[in-house]
Amino acid sequence: MLPSFGVQCQGQDAAWEAHHCAKRNMVGKRNIEMKRLIIVLLLFSCGRQADKSGSAILTDSKNNDLYPLLDQLPILKTPLTFNSDGRIIRDSLMVRNDELTRKISDVIPGLNSIGKIYQTEDFIAIISVVPADIATPVLTTYDKKGKEIDSFFMYPTAGGDMGYYSTNVITLKKNREFFLTDSVLTRKINREGTDEIPGTDLLRVTKKKFRVTDRGKIEEIR
Repeated sequence: MLPSFGVQCQGQDAAWEAHHCAKRNMVGKRNIEMKRLIIVLLLFSCGRQADKSGSAILTDSKNNDLYPLLDQLPILKTPLTFNSDGRIIRDSLMVRNDELTRKISDVIPGLNSIGKIYQTEDFIAIISVVPADIATPVLTTYDKKGKEIDSFFMYPTAGGDMGYYSTNVITLKKNREFFLTDSVLTRKINREGTDEIPGTDLLRVTKKKFRVTDRGKIEEIR
């Protein structure tokens, strides 16, 4: 959780700025490594269906089974907000454990589906959860053949370490647009590197806007 703080926007010396830049990079790299691992596991789980000759007949069959299952997921009401400090993900993980989600996991192992949030004649968009240090909601779009079109990890920078705390809040709207607020709190560390220095808080807030296109691609709106 983000500790309570009174924000003080003060000038930084080069060493302190470099220290917190390194903290942010470390958290970012850890999140990227997690995402890469997840992608590798998903590719492996899909690719393992192919036979030794390289045929993807079994994989295609599994994909064809996926869309009808995703279509049965409950509809998630918008606006829908996720907060990396909140309990909604943990609660969802406890609630969603029924026959339907187990069938979906048989097609894509490890996919913890919560529900569908967008659906058109060409694609369906679902929210699932990736268990990690911070359980992360993922928005994924699939075409009617069950093939993945695109995906978005909703907590791209969430995490923390001594002197560095990042919280991500994301809100999905009915019009297929969604908004990410990245709040980063930093504090100076004492010379011994053992504790934070009170009264040295600095808060930086970054906001980004995204949308799911008519073809199911996820893009940032600049």
